[in-house]
Amino acid sequence: MSIIRVEKQQKYTCVSNVPLRDARLSLKARGLITYCLSLPDNWTYSVSGLVKVIGTEGKSSIQSALHELEACGYLIRRRLHDNSGKFTGTEYVLYEEPQIQAEQPFTENRSMAVSEEKEPFTDFPSTVNPPTAKPSTENQPLQNTYS
Repeated sequence: MSIIRVEKQQKYTCVSNVPLRDARLSLKARGLITYCLSLPDNWTYSVSGLVKVIGTEGKSSIQSALHELEACGYLIRRRLHDNSGKFTGTEYVLYEEPQIQAEQPFTENRSMAVSEEKEPFTDFPSTVNPPTAKPSTENQPLQNTYS
């Protein structure tokens, strides 16, 4: 196959070959990360914005490529909240090389994440030393709640 290159004076993008050669990524994810890296640094990322700019792909296609990039470490999404805790949006951080995923889950309250690991919650009550006395079989009086 022959490759004919053009002289690059304007309207071109230099990107790392790392995502382009990452065998874990589909062609769609490789194209999306390349396209996103070609956008201006101050561009605000959103799924609907990418759908509008790209034009040929739908929302679910863009979302699946973003999930793929996130799973491989190229994308980190953070949910943004205001002072009252109300969800205000999502921040997208895109990397040219995969980032090592932290072993700990990202939480705002790190002590809560650590305590969950020490004491796992189960759906079943504790069976250590259950009561051995027989429960009462007498009928309890009814209380009138319509007063």
